[in-house]
Amino acid sequence: MITTIFLDLDDTLFSFQQAEQVALEETMRHYTLPYSDEILALYSAGNDAQWKLLEQGKVQRSEIG
Repeated sequence: MITTIFLDLDDTLFSFQQAEQVALEETMRHYTLPYSDEILALYSAGNDAQWKLLEQGKVQRSEIG
């Protein structure tokens, strides 16, 4: 009997970069804030930095939220 199915979604079945772009663009539009490729680049850089700190154990999820 199969009890576990593991799916590797990291840009294999699901484009996280595209999802990040769409989510940020929709959020900015919802709050009537400007959106541009430069804003996406700044957000992505900050987001990547936070994930690295989390992976290194330098911050906790509760600190990022």
